[in-house]
Amino acid sequence: MRRKRSLNDPRKVAQKPKTLSDLMKIALIIHEDGLIWVFHDKKLPDELDWVDFDADENKIYFIGKRGIPMNLGLKMKGNQFENLLNCEFLMAAHVENDDVQSMTLVPFLTRKIKEKDEIIDRKKK
Repeated sequence: MRRKRSLNDPRKVAQKPKTLSDLMKIALIIHEDGLIWVFHDKKLPDELDWVDFDADENKIYFIGKRGIPMNLGLKMKGNQFENLLNCEFLMAAHVENDDVQSMTLVPFLTRKIKEKDEIIDRKKK
């Protein structure tokens, strides 16, 4: 006799979070002196090694010690975007119940390949 397997309803299966802001509350403070502060209320999935800002996609990725990129999930606008281009370090602080659990200072790297003129020309086509 053949055994039947029951499959889970895909609508009821837990969805994988797409970004860190889906997993936890995050606050971002950008200083003009080149330091960014990120406060988060839950422990990160991996120990933080560095942060990568993809200026072309306007996305910030936390890169863990195991090399896994974690999208922060916040879009930068106007002055925030411009200030990020000049940042060099990020301080991540894990804060729970008004107590600092841990703090990590990591390099903040920026990738920008496309120029504004190139982006505008593509939109016109």
